[in-house]
Amino acid sequence: MKKGIVAADKREDGGWGWAIVGGTFFALFIRVSTVKVLAVLLPSIRDDLEIDTSVIGWVISAMLTLSDFTALPAAWMCTRCGHRLVVMTGGLLVSVGLIFCSLSMGVWSLLSPLVLAGVGMGLVENPTISMVTVYFNERYATATSLALTSIPIGIMVAPLMTQFLLDTYGWRGALLMWGGISLHMSVCGALLRPVATVDSADGDIVVSPVTDGSCKARWKQFVRASHMYLLKDFSFFTILCILCCERLCFMAWMIYLVPHAIQEGLTPYQAASLPLGAGFANFFGKVIQGLFVDSKLVTSNSLLCATAFVAGLCLMLDPLAGTFAGRFVLGVVYGLAVGTLFPLGVTVLKDLVGESRFILALGWCTFIMGMLRMPMGFIPGLLYDVSGSYDASFISLGAVEMLPVPLLIIDLIRRRSRWFQSRRDARRDDYEMLLGDSVGSSSLGEQ
Repeated sequence: MKKGIVAADKREDGGWGWAIVGGTFFALFIRVSTVKVLAVLLPSIRDDLEIDTSVIGWVISAMLTLSDFTALPAAWMCTRCGHRLVVMTGGLLVSVGLIFCSLSMGVWSLLSPLVLAGVGMGLVENPTISMVTVYFNERYATATSLALTSIPIGIMVAPLMTQFLLDTYGWRGALLMWGGISLHMSVCGALLRPVATVDSADGDIVVSPVTDGSCKARWKQFVRASHMYLLKDFSFFTILCILCCERLCFMAWMIYLVPHAIQEGLTPYQAASLPLGAGFANFFGKVIQGLFVDSKLVTSNSLLCATAFVAGLCLMLDPLAGTFAGRFVLGVVYGLAVGTLFPLGVTVLKDLVGESRFILALGWCTFIMGMLRMPMGFIPGLLYDVSGSYDASFISLGAVEMLPVPLLIIDLIRRRSRWFQSRRDARRDDYEMLLGDSVGSSSLGEQ
């Protein structure tokens, strides 16, 4: 065994795994904060380069969308090159992109470096999260929750840090400084020490070279390498809906929360304080859900169903909260519920697909999120333009947030039915026929 590789049969929860959690925390903190840094610097960049706000907003959206689309190639690269090299390369790309962005003189010189940074961000997020699955089993939910608390912390802290850098060094100096800070993601990637695992229980597929040059053979090779058959599984589709609806609705809520509160008569100061309470609740929700799940106080599936319902209900009740106190309470409850959804979804996804397929399954989820990111930012604004009020937008967001709840209930019933248990082996045979190879015993649908 190579030096620096941990043996799978000797690893236990904890140990070097806590270094992985710390590296994931700081890598995700820098990644999330990068978006807030660009948001705070947007007016200064607009005025200095004389670019329309819509153009800069489009450039930042393109960076985020490209980051989502890079998740699937990043998963393939991890299976070939390892998580450590992929994350270190991603951190370097983000740093170089932001440094060159500080030298931009126009829209194209701004777009090109941010495209590079977007690719780097896509190489950092999922590989760091999936590496936690390698080092934790019994306390996986707690470890994932602690790592993901960096997201609300970054949302709350990054604007203050950026404003200080902007006042001290200007927008170019602030981007240059943040480019140097982003290079620390490569250091976090260096902490991702690989583990030698043999995941025969999960039925990992050993992909052999293609000897037949036909399109059918190459298609089977692609299906085996990417685990595309996951997209046919109803349980995976349910988790995919939960992760997509949570992230996209939360993004739209963050965009339209303050304008909606101001339209309803709140002062700008009151409206700006609403995300702060939701951010603290989001942080608290991520921590307690891991403790609840790992201590067996509640099952992850039942908690996932309850929090998805509560999050959607809060969004649908938002038009009825006329006062600042009512909106603040709804925001706190929503932040608490949505803070548990993503780490819970990741935990259930890992239990569903197994350790060896987790990185590719998460890559497919993020890739599809990227396809839906632009419409979810556009449709609530369109409803406001048509109706003249944000009420319809928030009601529609609540309906989308609740969409996975009936799917999750149906999936829980399916898993406990005798008919489903008898059909599980038949579906496994279908996978073997599709792949032209045995997939072994799959964990799909066995929950």
